[in-house]
Amino acid sequence: ILIDGLSWLYRLSYAFGLTKYYSPTLHLANVKLTYAKDPSPTIPSFSNNSRFLSIISQIISNGLFLIQLVDWWSKSYGSKQNSVNNVTNLLLPITNRKRSRIDGKHQCPICRHPCNIPTVILGSSYVYCYACINEYVKRYHRCPTSNRPITNEHLIKVY
Repeated sequence: ILIDGLSWLYRLSYAFGLTKYYSPTLHLANVKLTYAKDPSPTIPSFSNNSRFLSIISQIISNGLFLIQLVDWWSKSYGSKQNSVNNVTNLLLPITNRKRSRIDGKHQCPICRHPCNIPTVILGSSYVYCYACINEYVKRYHRCPTSNRPITNEHLIKVY
């Protein structure tokens, strides 16, 4: 508490201009705080040629960054589009399963119960329970009725 009080007194006396030391440690080290003299600002002189080259260098640098950004953007967006398009462009195999309804509700082809959360697969016309089809796709990575390779991104909930 004594050191804190002493430090506080030094700061207060420094603020009122009574001492040139901000803290007791600076006083022991004989370090005086003063204001910096205002240096005259020096502006480096550039020739027109070097200024022009500097601007061209910045334009080229920013242009290359922009090209890389657009290339990355198109690759990441294009790969998502291609994965969805590849699944929908596959030929649908012929299935002999019959669709059935129970009291106006679709029956899930997997569990044979009415669908609580109806879900379809992108490019398929069958309606499944979300829980059943999600588990099936996680386990087998394919459509249960057409055997096409799919992921969970291809599941669409019907509201």
